Amino acid sequence: MLNHGLGQPLLGTDTGYFQVAFPGPGDNLDRIRVPETRLLVTPAVEARLNDRQKRMVSLLAQGEELTSRRREQEFGLGKKRGKGTIDPLRSEEQDLIVR
Repeated sequence: MLNHGLGQPLLGTDTGYFQVAFPGPGDNLDRIRVPETRLLVTPAVEARLNDRQKRMVSLLAQGEELTSRRREQEFGLGKKRGKGTIDPLRSEEQDLIVR
């Protein structure tokens, strides 16, 4: 839903039953987005990234190279911590970068 400009579903049990409400755009139809097929990072994926990962993905999207030396210099990350920051971006779930 985030990819389309809508909020998260609302979950509740206040009536004694499990409820799921899917909020629409209301009167603000400009909120609705149709994702571009070439969009590298969808809003749903971006919401799960920390600031450091967002900056790394931004550099990569601009065609820049992100070596371990550059991660150490620009982000203050040693090998172990740098690997822990970038590995989730390589995972099958995220699939944002390739080696």
